[in-house]
Amino acid sequence: MSTLVAPAELVELLGHYGIKAPVGRVEGGQIADIYGFVDRGGAKAIAIAHGAKRVERACPLDEKTVAAMVEEVFGSTAYRDASFERLIAHLLERASHLYESVGIDSFRLESIHLHPTGYDIARALAFRTGTLHLGRPKEKREIVFHSSFPHDPNRR
Repeated sequence: MSTLVAPAELVELLGHYGIKAPVGRVEGGQIADIYGFVDRGGAKAIAIAHGAKRVERACPLDEKTVAAMVEEVFGSTAYRDASFERLIAHLLERASHLYESVGIDSFRLESIHLHPTGYDIARALAFRTGTLHLGRPKEKREIVFHSSFPHDPNRR
């Protein structure tokens, strides 16, 4: 039987894989959920849902699979652009890496509020039957957002 991962442990796991900690009440943006679960065949899978659309794929997720999932779920989103797509793709990749690596049986990132320049997670849950393994995260990618203000290297 699975037990709930303690909130402090979950925040540490999320942070280790470059995923923001849940903040509780959040407003605005496009709302999505990401789930990790064991499918009927006993294999780990990841799903992303937005509105009435939900797409799931078997783990591990590669870049091509993640891009296809984002396209399928967010294909007609009004303010979708390259930075929005990268943001969602990186979050989905990081969630997949965490799920594959740390020994959790399932997880839920619920009510993720996505904005063109960032995201906030309202609630996160994870369940485990064994010991958690806080191994090394797979390749971390930095998400870089460019400011419209000129950079002055002499300014402090």
